[in-house]
Amino acid sequence: MNSDQEESSASSGWRDFLFSFRGRTPRRTYVLYSISFAAAGGAAAALIILLLFGAAGANLGSWPVNLVLLAALATIGLVVWIQFAVMVKRLHDRGYSGWLALVAIIPIVGLWIFFETLFLRGKNTPNRFGPPANGPAESRLGVITLGVIAILSLNFISPTFVRGFVGQTFDIPSGAQQPTLLIGDYFLVSKFAYGYSRYSLPVGQMPLSGRIFATQPKIGDMVVFKYPRDNSIDYIKRLVGVPGDHIQMKNGVLYINDKPMPKIRVADYIEDFDGRRRRVEQYRETLPNGVSYNVLDDDPEGTIENTSVFVVPEGHYFVMGDNRDNSADSRIASVGYVPFENFLGKAEIIFFSTDGSAHWWQVWKWPASIRYGRIGQIIH
Repeated sequence: MNSDQEESSASSGWRDFLFSFRGRTPRRTYVLYSISFAAAGGAAAALIILLLFGAAGANLGSWPVNLVLLAALATIGLVVWIQFAVMVKRLHDRGYSGWLALVAIIPIVGLWIFFETLFLRGKNTPNRFGPPANGPAESRLGVITLGVIAILSLNFISPTFVRGFVGQTFDIPSGAQQPTLLIGDYFLVSKFAYGYSRYSLPVGQMPLSGRIFATQPKIGDMVVFKYPRDNSIDYIKRLVGVPGDHIQMKNGVLYINDKPMPKIRVADYIEDFDGRRRRVEQYRETLPNGVSYNVLDDDPEGTIENTSVFVVPEGHYFVMGDNRDNSADSRIASVGYVPFENFLGKAEIIFFSTDGSAHWWQVWKWPASIRYGRIGQIIH
């Protein structure tokens, strides 16, 4: 065989290995490629989130940013395709149909596929998918070690990196942020918006003091933070006061540095309260930097709607819920001023929403329970 033929054969072999769904592949090769694909896919996903919600997001529409975004999306598509193709060949090596690779996307049941493909050796005899895959001899310790590394890469390290340093998902369990966020909304928080603190990782704490790569939040931001009195609880509120600001509520009107914030009555908000629909007074509030949003205020004479003056200390922020009558926020002592260190990130976009009318096992009710109009809404 001449050099051209050898090169053509090698090229064909690589194409078949990466893109075809025929043949078999040894366990070690599959594991090593899975780790590489997890890293590549995680990096591409992180880049996409940075482009959409980071500083470059303001340049969306320019051809350099769009080109990088398309390249990152193409990379994810390619990684998913190749990982699926290699998994199919690994199942073939175990003697199973490649269609079982689809089971990997099913929670809990998919663990069986991970066990089959990552920990168990292939058959040493020919089967209907081809001759035995040529793989190096492996010790039992090597089998277990590589399998554990792959599972950590695919299911922990890559997701933890993304959730800790790029973006994390949260859901809304209460009505404190109505009408902006509703119970059953699921949203993405950009972790890089304000830099990182010891609370940034979704599990455990990083050995940090203060924040690194810190960017100061702006009034009007919808921020997620650790509850100062119990760091196992996450809160989401709107930031209305920065260090040095004087904050006060008078008859339901927000005052910042002795100036009332414009508050215009708009159409009533229709609330589902214990199965009964009721109207709640709704207003459009505008902050000094031009950020505008709706708030609910049905009792402007309430205790937390008339307060003394709060002076925001250095390194802390003043936050409030958009549902002014039903929010535990900086107006009450149990929350108070929020340390900058406790900030997890900025709420950016709603990616899913359900009205809660369907239990998880009521599959037939899922379509009707989804609030399709809220999916994809940018959080202001």
